[in-house]
Amino acid sequence: KQWYQRRVVITAGGFNFKSASQIFFSDGNLDPWSAGGVQQVDGEVCGYDCPKFLIKDGAHHLDLRGSNENDPSSVIEARYTEIEAISRWISPLARQRKVDF
Repeated sequence: KQWYQRRVVITAGGFNFKSASQIFFSDGNLDPWSAGGVQQVDGEVCGYDCPKFLIKDGAHHLDLRGSNENDPSSVIEARYTEIEAISRWISPLARQRKVDF
């Protein structure tokens, strides 16, 4: 796991997203490459409003797929958290343009 994380840092340029904002980091604990993901989000990693969600009993992109009756509750919670974050990000723009979503 540590070897893979070091490899990601070297090949992908690390985890320096200080000039970025509004990124939702989600990983699943069943994801074989979650060790290469962002483990903790703070001001050292991301510039502004970058939530992190670890999906218990989830794997790669399970939160981004369509709903399924067999989805674990952690995936459902992740989806709601993503919706809240994205709504927070686009609400000011929608108000400026007077758009309902």
